[in-house]
Amino acid sequence: MSGRFVDYFAVCGLDPELELDEVRVLQQRLEPNQNEEPQNHTDLLHRTFRSRVLAHFPENVEGNPFDPDAVNMLSVPGGLRFWSQPQAPRFHSFLITREDYSRTYGFVLTFSERVQTQARTQTQTLSRDQGRDQGGDQGPCSSWSLDSLLVSLGEDQVYVCKALVILAPLPFMGVYRNFLWQLHRAVTAETSPPLPLESYIYNLLYEVPLPPPGLSVQVQGVYEPVCVTVGFLQVPLPPPGLSVQVQGVYEPVWCHRPGTAELPLLDFSVSDALLRLGPQQLLQVFSCLLLEHQVLLYSQDPQLLVVVGEVMCSLLFPFQWQHVYVPLLPAALSHFLDAPVPYLMGLQGQDRSQLDLPQEANLCFVDLDNSSVDVPEDFPQFPLQEELILELKDILQRHSAPETSSGPGPPPLDPLSLQDQCNGNVPSEVLDLLQKNQTLQRLEALTRRARVSVTQQEGRGLSGRLQQEKKAAILNTQLREVFAARFVAMFCDYDAFVIHSCSDLHSWLTARENMHNFDKASFLSEQPEHLLPFLARFIETQMFASFIDNKIMSQWNQQEAQLRLFDQRIQTRRLYQQRATTYQLQQAVQAVEQRYQRVAHTAVLPHLLRMRIGQGRFTPGTFPRLQQEVLKAPTTR
Repeated sequence: MSGRFVDYFAVCGLDPELELDEVRVLQQRLEPNQNEEPQNHTDLLHRTFRSRVLAHFPENVEGNPFDPDAVNMLSVPGGLRFWSQPQAPRFHSFLITREDYSRTYGFVLTFSERVQTQARTQTQTLSRDQGRDQGGDQGPCSSWSLDSLLVSLGEDQVYVCKALVILAPLPFMGVYRNFLWQLHRAVTAETSPPLPLESYIYNLLYEVPLPPPGLSVQVQGVYEPVCVTVGFLQVPLPPPGLSVQVQGVYEPVWCHRPGTAELPLLDFSVSDALLRLGPQQLLQVFSCLLLEHQVLLYSQDPQLLVVVGEVMCSLLFPFQWQHVYVPLLPAALSHFLDAPVPYLMGLQGQDRSQLDLPQEANLCFVDLDNSSVDVPEDFPQFPLQEELILELKDILQRHSAPETSSGPGPPPLDPLSLQDQCNGNVPSEVLDLLQKNQTLQRLEALTRRARVSVTQQEGRGLSGRLQQEKKAAILNTQLREVFAARFVAMFCDYDAFVIHSCSDLHSWLTARENMHNFDKASFLSEQPEHLLPFLARFIETQMFASFIDNKIMSQWNQQEAQLRLFDQRIQTRRLYQQRATTYQLQQAVQAVEQRYQRVAHTAVLPHLLRMRIGQGRFTPGTFPRLQQEVLKAPTTR
């Protein structure tokens, strides 16, 4: 992991010059007689084209090189399309797994943008140049330009999709989603934001620290002055017990990183997955994963695929999925579904009746759009499944879980709901404060020029939005803790059956393939009969074998984080006996509440970069071409 809060910011969309060849192919298909003027090109609106990575910043991150092909394919998974009317923006996530099993998470906001005159002028110029080279006779090539096809549609305005992309080492989905929505609002608003967009992107890329476990980062809004703390170009990590506050385009966005005694980071909604599938069907998919079947998720919504994939993997704690994991599989790679290995994949957008599914006996097909699950035959239930379902339903009812938020529109907690006041950017309550206090106005102006940050102190209650975020975080934690408690109960004595047969790591690694590391027969003989159908199959999986291997290697190496946490949970169970589950749940909820109540340590505010007069301006409704020279990575000082 790079240790950065954000690795890359990228923009994907239409490159007119590069797309000309593909448009010519379409022209030839639509117009057999090239000597005649084309009559109808509405087929253009029903075709998809390859998008391009138009820009990415920084140029390279050490240990995580930028992969333009993968980013482009996953950012615009359905291909680039044209529309005669603007489309509603959509958000989705994706995941890139490298050969060393390291992961990079992607977060994308896709919106429609009017094809600008500049693009049309470029293609017209290219056509004229081609005609001039041919002795002044433009010939059929002039009608092959992108511009001529757009004009032939008979529409005054033509729109094409563009994608804003954030690549990060950790899945702080809520923060990145809200930041992208704020960028989109800044582009579409009638009034420009206080600073050029480059200032906010630079701040997120280079000036926001990755919070250590147990602490928080707040991406802060434009106006919240109370006290002043000086910021630096590279923000140091805060001391324990504090959080970090960083400024966004319009308003604050909190980012929370769980502590070492909490379950690993999951910023995707478990309740969304539960409400989509229902507890019983979700447990069927969960059991298929535990027994290492092939699991194929299907939906028209790419974000829903990633949400369910991430949720299912997180519920496996303390075990980890050891096989192929591609929650958003591009259509061009659908042949991977024929692989004769366990996998968890997500497939978007094809008509189910036309799907050529692999004829595997152990395939679990999950249709998320229709909330249906097809499981393999002779499939054992998860132990005490009915009791677990009742627990999950009880938690959902007590929290009155909201409806799923993975649809095409802004999330329920979206920062775009701020009321525009005065210059279109200031929340009304803050505006009132500034209007009544000229000293604070002067202080705010001074801190901006001096690149000094402004933050609040302890004692002020959470806003309504943060209260909702905290409630959702607690719900996520409680649902996950129910699953974790089941595994603690089932494997509370597992260490007594681990076989330690070597005195050093080298000897163990040499003989690893030919030795028994776990006394399976003795372990099963100690289990209640109702657990045996499931456990007898589960302890034969690669997932369980890897878990035991990590336990043995912890004698000589640092203990793996999830294994250490699981062993701590087992010790808690032994100490508190029947009260262990309640105690652990209370501790987990308390940890979430404390992070939301902590005072934020403020990172450096976005500030004016070294840009010439006029740079940074853009046409409302169009995401600008960012200034590359000011978004380069800062040199180490």
